[in-house]
Amino acid sequence: MVLSFVTYGFVIAIMLWGVKFAGIKGFHEDFMSLKKTKALRGVSAVCVILHHISQQEAFKETKTLSFFENIGLYFVAVFFFCSGYGLVKSLRTKPDYFKGFVKNRIVKTLWIPFIINSCLYCLFYKFIMNSDFPVSKWICGVLGLTLINDYAWFPVVLTVLYIAFFFAYRNEGSEKKGNFIVALVIFFMACLFCIEGHLAWWAGSRNWYLSNEGWASSKWWMGVKVFWFSGEWWVNSCIAFLMGILFAQKEKGITAWLKKAYFLKYAAVLFLTAAAFVLSFAGMEKFGYWTEWNGTGPGIGNKFITFFLQEPSVIFAVILIFMTMMKFNSVNPVLRFFGNISLETYLMNYMAILLFWSVIYKAGTREPLIVEGNLNLVKYTVCVFAASVVLGLIYKFICTGVKKLIK
Repeated sequence: MVLSFVTYGFVIAIMLWGVKFAGIKGFHEDFMSLKKTKALRGVSAVCVILHHISQQEAFKETKTLSFFENIGLYFVAVFFFCSGYGLVKSLRTKPDYFKGFVKNRIVKTLWIPFIINSCLYCLFYKFIMNSDFPVSKWICGVLGLTLINDYAWFPVVLTVLYIAFFFAYRNEGSEKKGNFIVALVIFFMACLFCIEGHLAWWAGSRNWYLSNEGWASSKWWMGVKVFWFSGEWWVNSCIAFLMGILFAQKEKGITAWLKKAYFLKYAAVLFLTAAAFVLSFAGMEKFGYWTEWNGTGPGIGNKFITFFLQEPSVIFAVILIFMTMMKFNSVNPVLRFFGNISLETYLMNYMAILLFWSVIYKAGTREPLIVEGNLNLVKYTVCVFAASVVLGLIYKFICTGVKKLIK
């Protein structure tokens, strides 16, 4: 409990450090500037790391950092919103923006770092974890065809969304048509997850994954978090990317409308956000994403229902965050630092999680290790957080060097 309160206090402190209030009648006109959105991404990066830590079994059993356990998608939604917003702003301000778009925005910014990250994880598994994977898994992992890093789904999804943006807006035409194309791609990705589920349920006998014998006879690629779009975390926050695009297209009008009776509208959004959260958690409790483990098959219908019940919470949470930034926002050295290495710390976070696995799990098992006073949880949190930062900096240095070599 002490760890939880200290951590919550740390997050609140870095958010409040340097905070500026625009006044009762005033507004921050630059609340969507690069400096301000980078600081916001810095907060989100810190919270995503804590979200991953809170999902470990020892933390769940002791209800430590429980606030972060089920809200990771809302922090990821911030990244998607800023990405969609930034693309439209760049399109409108940079001549011939789509010239070299695939090379600069997709290959250099996303895909090369993704492949480098996959290679680093292969080396980590081979020489640090002493893993003995099948040759096919090593090859697919290095090439990025399957995930060797459980958290590396973000650059894959962002690549798909960037490609959709490229084809939707590269030719002069209706913004509505382009918006429809992006929305359709997001919906299609959601459908892929709802059908695919969390693992290759279709590759064996019915409910094969519910027995030890089924797992013993399964192939490596039949497991959880292997294929692209395997899991709800791939798709449930993507709607924020489209929201960022729409806001950038109509920013002046939307902002002007929000300023009128701002506090009344803020209260309405706050209420709707709370109601949407209740709806989302009720949907997950009643229907759920992890329906494969109900023993009735993949439960595709339940996944669809849960997805659509959860989306309003993402939409209103994002609106609430950016409405708050119109009045309150802060920029400080800590937020700037994490904002500059947000993607790197995220992609190296899983390596840090595994490095200190023995601190919170009994040797050779996934059984949580609980000690008196939960001091091992404190040690684990500090070590994983620090290692994520250090590994993120090393990873960024490697990526920068490789890009220079390629250039």
